[in-house]
Amino acid sequence: MVGAERLREVDRIVAAVHAWAVTDEQVHAVAVVGSYAAGRPRMSSDLDLVIVASAPKRLLPDIDCVSAAVGVHAAPVRERDWGRLRERRFRTPTGLDIDLGIVALSWLGTPVDPGTARVLRDGCQIVFDPEGVTAETLHSLGVTVRHWAGMQ
Repeated sequence: MVGAERLREVDRIVAAVHAWAVTDEQVHAVAVVGSYAAGRPRMSSDLDLVIVASAPKRLLPDIDCVSAAVGVHAAPVRERDWGRLRERRFRTPTGLDIDLGIVALSWLGTPVDPGTARVLRDGCQIVFDPEGVTAETLHSLGVTVRHWAGMQ
């Protein structure tokens, strides 16, 4: 079970990512996926965020961008590829791991890749989606569109 303090930390980070996303014109959408989005996080769960960008490679090397995005100092832990998604994992001073999955807009395109479909079906809550691209993809998969609390 996740304590109230951890849930507040996650909410603060998601709010900071939202505030950052609205100021970066190359960001098309942000969503929380995984256990927090599905409503079943544990204390060992990481916070998974997908950032849909027009130029994902420009976001990848920018460590300062990550600290600005998450609103706290976060130390880099690892980078790896999951198909078309490039994961950057960071750890906050409290021990929360944050996985930023950075993808191109085509990640949400139809037909939806089976791996993308699995991620979205397993739990997805929209944080930032001004063009409706995430909502449109969720609709195409028959997934109910849900927004992170206060992010509609």
